[in-house]
Amino acid sequence: MTENEIYLGLIVVGIIVIGILIYGYVNSCPECKKWFSRNLDNKEEIDRSSGYETVTRNDVTKNNEGKEVSRTQRKEQVRMTYYTYRNYYSCSACKNEWTEISEDKVEG
Repeated sequence: MTENEIYLGLIVVGIIVIGILIYGYVNSCPECKKWFSRNLDNKEEIDRSSGYETVTRNDVTKNNEGKEVSRTQRKEQVRMTYYTYRNYYSCSACKNEWTEISEDKVEG
């Protein structure tokens, strides 16, 4: 292995470790602070609305051999549906219960 490959491997391992730490912290209980203890017990839709957003589409033209010959970007107005949820959580360690609001959007 070359020195560059070793450095690249260490960087990848570091990114994975940092990702696991962030995931554990985000999924911790707000009461006892134990990592990886948050359980999603229920999810309730509390609001739904619609609207429009501008998105960028990429149109690709290919030749008979399937190779890309051109690419065009265009902006398009699309209908979006916006959802608001109340999430019900519990802690697997201390049994604390809490709620959080989350939002999601779907094209269509």
